[in-house]
Amino acid sequence: MRHRNWLGNVYWEPSLYAQPSTEAEVCALVQQAARAGKSVRLVGSGHSWSALCATEDYCLNLDRLARVVHIDHARGLVTVEAGIRLKDLCTQLLAQGLALINLGSILEQSIAGAVSTATHGSGITFGNLATQVVAMRLVLASGDVLVVGPDQNAELLPAVRVSLGALGIVTQVTLRVVPAFYLHEEREPRPFDEVLPQLSALIPSADHFKLWWFPHAPVMQLYRQHRTQQPAQLQAAQHRTPAFLREDSKLTQLIFQSLLRLGERFPQQLPRLQSLLTSLAFRRRSQVGHSFQVFTLAMPPLHHESEYAVPVERAAEALLALRTLIQERSHRVNFVTEIRFVARDDSWLSPSYEREVCYIGGYHAGDAAWPRFLKDYEALMLQLGGRPHWGKEFTLSAAQLQALYPRWHDFCALRRKLDPAGTFLNPLLRRLFEPT
Repeated sequence: MRHRNWLGNVYWEPSLYAQPSTEAEVCALVQQAARAGKSVRLVGSGHSWSALCATEDYCLNLDRLARVVHIDHARGLVTVEAGIRLKDLCTQLLAQGLALINLGSILEQSIAGAVSTATHGSGITFGNLATQVVAMRLVLASGDVLVVGPDQNAELLPAVRVSLGALGIVTQVTLRVVPAFYLHEEREPRPFDEVLPQLSALIPSADHFKLWWFPHAPVMQLYRQHRTQQPAQLQAAQHRTPAFLREDSKLTQLIFQSLLRLGERFPQQLPRLQSLLTSLAFRRRSQVGHSFQVFTLAMPPLHHESEYAVPVERAAEALLALRTLIQERSHRVNFVTEIRFVARDDSWLSPSYEREVCYIGGYHAGDAAWPRFLKDYEALMLQLGGRPHWGKEFTLSAAQLQALYPRWHDFCALRRKLDPAGTFLNPLLRRLFEPT
């Protein structure tokens, strides 16, 4: 059976596809693959632009390993099976009066996939999803189970949290959670040239701060999200936005998709189209909701996506350089750019390893103009010291990545120790971790 990712830019046809429902079944399948000399890769929702899941050998899906195993209210911990989708986890946590500390923009991913690729939200004092992990269970290439947590193999946690599935198959994750909370989000349009000089002051101006920007328009949309436990006092704010202007409305999505098609067909009109779109959509408005509802968005139209994390102190420089690049190289970028801010962490392969970062998206709908833009965008991000998001499109070599990650060689050594035969490597990971 042929498989594809969400966008359809990656296809693969595994020799075996299985949906184990227990950890023991995962162990047996890994042992079977090892005996047959086959590799094993996982696929969740497929919401990844990179080829991390692609394999011609064994492909496993953990949708049947998707239970909430245990909730420890006293210690603020939840243990879940690796296949649970974020949307289901958030709903079940809310029923228990709990929430994840931070989230990215989409709720479709499995928890294991989101953690293993360092999926992130925004908020300079908040880390990516992997930083919420306190323990994990992994099935190793031998078929044995490795437990990593405060009481066992604690020194391995920084390595296994963001592992791209190269160390073993994650079957269970324990996450730190907090009491359920509301977010009060305030949006405000501001000129691009006004935002950049003020960026260092704007970043810490809210618990969670991010920017949206259409690269041919002169205006950015600022998003400030403040945590609150008093929704009743702010509830009126939800009604200030007309329904047809909300991102999750069908009309808004139809308008956006129509403008994307027009921009793809008439790229020379993109500045005019994006100015029209920002005048309609980038407005001062406010809303209040449960945290996961405000953190996240409706699924966007199909588009290519790359994203790099540059040192936060170079954020304004990077945005100005990206605008200049687009103008001087005559790129016609037809999709919104999301700019987010993430705290430093200690996960060896995290793009925010040992530094606060600004994630800058390189997005485009349509195939024709994408390769040239991706090449120029990546060259610029690399020049600025950027590290790529593992779940999105990137073309860096192993040598380039080694220069960006201080613990790269340590991770490779651990991978060889845990999986000497390369059972969990596919073509992409072999290129990264076993370059010829």
